[in-house]
Amino acid sequence: MNFIASHPAVFGIGAYWLFSALVGGMPPPSASSSASYLWAYNSLHILAGNLNAAIAAKYPQIEPPPQKNAPPD
Repeated sequence: MNFIASHPAVFGIGAYWLFSALVGGMPPPSASSSASYLWAYNSLHILAGNLNAAIAAKYPQIEPPPQKNAPPD
């Protein structure tokens, strides 16, 4: 029996993990980035569930919340 046919959720989770990893590897937009790259960056990060990256790119003046268990500066 084919593993993927008998466990389609495993394939879906693996595909989503790969998509999220590829989107997470995108370089953040710079001041000279085109509007289309900024749109693609924000849209793909929202789809991948990386909301912190999408919000930080749209509103760079907002400081990210402190990480839990992060060492103090």
